Amino acid sequence: MARFLLHNLSQEIPYGVSKVSILYALAKQSKNMGAYKMARHAFDKLQQLVIPRRFQQAIDLSSITIRSKPFQDKEELLPMCSKCSTTNPLLNQMGNQCINCQQPFVHSFYAFEFCLWSSLSLKM
Repeated sequence: MARFLLHNLSQEIPYGVSKVSILYALAKQSKNMGAYKMARHAFDKLQQLVIPRRFQQAIDLSSITIRSKPFQDKEELLPMCSKCSTTNPLLNQMGNQCINCQQPFVHSFYAFEFCLWSSLSLKM
């Protein structure tokens, strides 16, 4: 979700959406999943922003520890284009599309919506 937001909100961030929160979530999830190159990129971008004091120590520590990890993402995490079968990087300078054929990636957040609605209905 954070990667989708980062790709689609790269120019203008809507009011109330924190770029620090998006990047921090992306960095933490990337590190946990083994996408170390993407996590390193997110932590580097975070260092250029004004970070709230409550996150500062955790971000600084994670920025240092990510340097000990490999310089690449796990192969199974890289998205593959359904049109030309090219393996694409997780963060693409061209946006949310294939680097070879420029086919836009279509994401399904059905599983996310299902989890959200399930948790809401259980609380009611």
